[in-house]
Amino acid sequence: MTDNDAIALEGSYSLTRFITWAIPILGFLGTVLGITGAIAGVTPEVLEKSLSTVTDGLALAFDTTALGLALTMITMFCSFVVERIEQNLLETVDRIAERELAHRFERVSGAVGGDWASVARQQTQLLLKSVEQLVQRQAEVWAQTFEKTREFQTRAAEQQQVQVAQGLKTALETTLEAHQRRLLGLEKQALDQGAGLMERMTALANAIRETGREQRDSMSKLSACLSGPMETLAKVQEGEKHLIQLQEVLTQNLSALSGAGAFEQAVNSLTAAIHLLTARSGGGGLRVVSAPEDATSRKGLGAA
Repeated sequence: MTDNDAIALEGSYSLTRFITWAIPILGFLGTVLGITGAIAGVTPEVLEKSLSTVTDGLALAFDTTALGLALTMITMFCSFVVERIEQNLLETVDRIAERELAHRFERVSGAVGGDWASVARQQTQLLLKSVEQLVQRQAEVWAQTFEKTREFQTRAAEQQQVQVAQGLKTALETTLEAHQRRLLGLEKQALDQGAGLMERMTALANAIRETGREQRDSMSKLSACLSGPMETLAKVQEGEKHLIQLQEVLTQNLSALSGAGAFEQAVNSLTAAIHLLTARSGGGGLRVVSAPEDATSRKGLGAA
């Protein structure tokens, strides 16, 4: 109790100590302000005319310092006196409490009227037993508290684990659903693209087939159209061969006529050769009626 009272007494003087500490600071602050005000507007002209202005400011500055120191001494003296009185009062209270209450504590049996040391020892043992019981009860309370805390932490960990598992399950299900929808969309898009590609390939194949058919028909028509000119060309070539042969025969006939000296026979032979050439070049389908030939021409043709 005495220690608590001393601590309380010590704390009650905190404001007084602060004021005692602040008074000299205020005095020095007044000194600084006074000196500053005294020398603020000092010039040589002012010093020559009125020196009392500067001295009055300095006097005021030093007066504040003196006043602060004086108040500090008075405050410290008053605080010392009051603190000493309160300490004496506390000591008096302690002596009265010891005198009035010391004999009321439990004493050891058979030691009535014993000395103060035995009483203090007995009280100490009782205090130790009480402290031991209190410590045991406190240990039991702490053990129960720790057990409850451990159980609470275990339940909280289990609940947190369940919540985490549930959250992971929900997240995985959501992710799987999103991936499934995406895969279905990609599959549908791929099928649509494949169908479009197949349609384009089918259309291209049909176009190629139609183009081939048209080209084949065109080639057939071209072959049919070229067959006639080819036959005509073959006939022309054959007629050319006959013309060459007739030219040779004509040349021989002319040579024979020129050797005989019969012009009329030569003309008749030439006419017959021309008719024969015309008949052969026309395909042999037309008969050409020539003028009556004489014996000479017949003889020449027979020779031919």
